[in-house]
Amino acid sequence: MADKSKRTIIASSDEEALFLEQAKAMYAELNQTTDDAPDGEVLARAEMCALIKGRELVRKGLESVVQRQAEEVEKKFSGPRICLRRSSRASRTQIENADYGGRRCQDSARLLHESRLSRERISAGRSARH
Repeated sequence: MADKSKRTIIASSDEEALFLEQAKAMYAELNQTTDDAPDGEVLARAEMCALIKGRELVRKGLESVVQRQAEEVEKKFSGPRICLRRSSRASRTQIENADYGGRRCQDSARLLHESRLSRERISAGRSARH
């Protein structure tokens, strides 16, 4: 039997702590799956559990990281709302070429668009698998 020593892991954020807790829960579930599997099916069931739960864990972790990054970009480039959100009266060109406080709106609009594309790619990847 493995050493049952306890270790302390310090997470640098709430999101990281959540991810670590989810990884620990996945490991416990994997152990339970192997304990419950009948002889001759242990490896097959363990692999299936690892694939399903592992993908879910990675997806949640990636989603959390991309969301945090998108929020940082939005916070960093937040200015007048017209800069980040297209008004029904303003054309895209007017918005992109606007200058707010010496900051080109085009840069923040581009970064926001890139962060949204990242989130859409993650969602598309999830949809393709289901």
